Amino acid sequence: MNLGDVFLYLSFLSGLLSLMLLWDSPKLEFLSALKPYRRWTLRISAAFLSLAVALLVYYFLVSDFSINYVYSYSSLDLPPIYKLSALWTGEEGSMLFFTLGLVLIAVYMVEKYEDGVERPIILSLTLLFLLLTILLGPFDTTLQSNPRMTEIPPDGLGLNPLLVNIWMVFHPPGIFIGYALMSVVFASAIVQSPDWESKCRGFARMAWLILGAGIISGCIWSYEVWESYWIWDPAFTSSLMVWLMLTSYLHTAARFRKSWDLSFLSPSVGLISFVIALYSIYIIRSGTIQSVHSFGQGGETMLLLYLVMVLFIISIGLIIKRGLEKKEDLKSSDPQGLLSDGNLFLVTTVILLLLSTVLFTGLSYSLILDIFGSGLAISIELFNDWSYPLTVLLLVVMGLCMIDARYRRIGLIFAAALLLVFVGLDVTQDRYDNISVAVIIFAGVTGLYRITRIAITTVSPMARLRRASPHLIHLGIAIMLMGVLMSTYYTSDTIYFRSFNEKKIVGDFEIELLNLAFPVQHEHFTATLTKRGTYNIYQKNGSIVATGDALFIEKGEEYITRPFIYNGLLSDVRITYQGIGTTTPVFISFANIQVVPGMTVIWIGCLVILTGILPILIRKNKMSGLPGR
Repeated sequence: MNLGDVFLYLSFLSGLLSLMLLWDSPKLEFLSALKPYRRWTLRISAAFLSLAVALLVYYFLVSDFSINYVYSYSSLDLPPIYKLSALWTGEEGSMLFFTLGLVLIAVYMVEKYEDGVERPIILSLTLLFLLLTILLGPFDTTLQSNPRMTEIPPDGLGLNPLLVNIWMVFHPPGIFIGYALMSVVFASAIVQSPDWESKCRGFARMAWLILGAGIISGCIWSYEVWESYWIWDPAFTSSLMVWLMLTSYLHTAARFRKSWDLSFLSPSVGLISFVIALYSIYIIRSGTIQSVHSFGQGGETMLLLYLVMVLFIISIGLIIKRGLEKKEDLKSSDPQGLLSDGNLFLVTTVILLLLSTVLFTGLSYSLILDIFGSGLAISIELFNDWSYPLTVLLLVVMGLCMIDARYRRIGLIFAAALLLVFVGLDVTQDRYDNISVAVIIFAGVTGLYRITRIAITTVSPMARLRRASPHLIHLGIAIMLMGVLMSTYYTSDTIYFRSFNEKKIVGDFEIELLNLAFPVQHEHFTATLTKRGTYNIYQKNGSIVATGDALFIEKGEEYITRPFIYNGLLSDVRITYQGIGTTTPVFISFANIQVVPGMTVIWIGCLVILTGILPILIRKNKMSGLPGR
């Protein structure tokens, strides 16, 4: 038995003892003498689990290929930063990392609160995932896992070339940490004590920020690797599904704090949000649905699906029970009018839930088709077709939310007028784009209007920032979606170069081939063949704006392209060398050139979205769940 396994078992046993000490049950009275030490038992559990994680990281750094997980995802020439990120590449390591997040959250809750059922619920979840991690066997030996091997291999299989990217360091942790923080929302929503929302408020906001940052970093990574910042891949789709559900929870929680009639809806959404987060982990790590993220698969994740199903049934049962107890909440309405704050909040929540449901339905149907081996797949058009009208409606409602209640009828007329102008004049020569531009402008203008109104008030600067925070987020969404729309008007062409220093015009740029090198040794991979093309990018006026290399990497039967990307203010230029190139006896070189407008606008919008929540997040609130909230 490896020392890492010992750490995992000791962590589980001490965590189980801590759980027994946290439950106030007559059947556990024989442990009453140990209750003063329940914090220490949990601290010990967290310490052993931290040691297990540190040990696995150490095995990666020293290239100990006697450990099968290290052998599967590392190699001698892999840089240390990617050996660290290899920790969460496969199922075993990612479950270990997620479980570490859960146990640290459990420690915090036990340290901060003297009582509350939330603590044993979170610890129970931690122990379930710790058990799953043990079954996955992150410390299994290479010889044990590969019976045909007779000796420890001198080198590992290496990391998939797609994963040798700096965003691998940020993207998966952002997803898993965000999901782990949502466990507090789940536990608090189950208990629903008088202060349940304040206990999980800081965790929910932090989860929203970190998960959002994780998704955005994944988009940047995808843009560099898969030539598109967004693809309806199961991993992309499931993380967006969770973020939308969490966003809807934050909306219901905001109204809950104002004593409106969402005392039933808010905890219900909180319950389901964490359950679908666990479902997302299954989607990402099981490899059941064909995905570009299926870099490694294990055999125990079906247990995670069973856990998701059980928690889902429990959550639905609890929601139905509470719904029957609070019928008046379901029937009540805001008496202030159709366009009142309360009704707009409710409509926003419903739209976000519907968007999340569309993604959940598509993923689940794909999962069922894949399990039964039908060979069919869900078309990405399903996501586009169903998400589009909901997104348009969301932008309209979002724009109305940023207008004072007494002017909302005028705002609705303004939105209708914009639609009529853009559709009537056919400004973009595309009906759907006309609608999109109109509603994006409406949401953006109203956002700027509201932020300006707040900026000229006489309250303190920090108070202005807090008031402006939700409107900054709304404005960021409008900016991001405008960039998304702009990016659909990209230019793409495959260029054939006949000589060095030849220039080709694509869009508003000229591309010049400077040099070719093939093969060249790549420092980050074992047994690879790398071809390199060097290019200049000029504006049409002849001024050079960028010079760089585009790589074509072959490893075994796999290949990956590393494009050279020029990030311009209005347009990006992507040069993808396609690996076809000779200089003798004839000169041949092919490259795909894309000129993509609006990418900088997308990233600015994403930045505004994430920074928009910071003033709310740092607001001092003693009962918000985290220090400084």
